[in-house]
Amino acid sequence: MISNEQLQAVLDEHVPAELQGDFELRAICHSIAAIRYPVSPSEARLFSSPILMPADSPEEEDYFKDTGMILLESCDQRLTWRIGEIQDAVFDMFSEMAGTDPAIE
Repeated sequence: MISNEQLQAVLDEHVPAELQGDFELRAICHSIAAIRYPVSPSEARLFSSPILMPADSPEEEDYFKDTGMILLESCDQRLTWRIGEIQDAVFDMFSEMAGTDPAIE
């Protein structure tokens, strides 16, 4: 089980303080904490198990990447998208309050 301290450490690292109450951001950070702090040897093995990844080009060779690293990259991408969604919504809200069209400015 992820402790509150572990979750807070991940939140502090990845999410601005003013957005840490967002449910989706907290859920993503909980996933990151679960990968970083496995609670059992079987979880640790799962996250460290290699997956064969295809090469980016024919000149390169296929390579292995840890399952945990793939999951962390996915979580990081989703955090970035979600933070952007929130920031866009806030910008739009303030633009509407000010009576301006954000598409014009």
